[in-house]
Amino acid sequence: MHGGLNTFHFRGQYKISELNAISRKYNGIVPIEENIKNDRDRPVLSSINSPYWDRRLNFEWKYQLIFKLNGIDAKATTQSQLDSILVFYNSSRLIIGHSVVDDVRSDFTNKVIKIDVKHGRNVNSGKIKGLLIENNSLYGIDDNSHKNKL
Repeated sequence: MHGGLNTFHFRGQYKISELNAISRKYNGIVPIEENIKNDRDRPVLSSINSPYWDRRLNFEWKYQLIFKLNGIDAKATTQSQLDSILVFYNSSRLIIGHSVVDDVRSDFTNKVIKIDVKHGRNVNSGKIKGLLIENNSLYGIDDNSHKNKL
């Protein structure tokens, strides 16, 4: 996922195939109010609830402040909510980007892997990082091949 899944998708019973179909339907179209064809599409496209832009799985203070200043009432996803979301989507974890973190890391009892790291510009600096999945194990890895198990 880019941003993540949240309770709006789970409660709305959006299947992955439907999320993809809605996304394809609006590909190349600015998802502003007048361009959204029906209410069912809104939670998939809207800035706060969209799988593209949701920040509830990495809801740091700066995002909380921005939302509050814009009059948006949003709360971080809880472990219980995440567990329900994962059961509905028959998944054991989510890998997300969109919200920058200092290093590739896991959260929510290793069920959310955060990979959006501000990358360095110099190769072999140790600042270019990614996720390595090797033999069903997850590792944060840098451009010097240093890896740490998540």
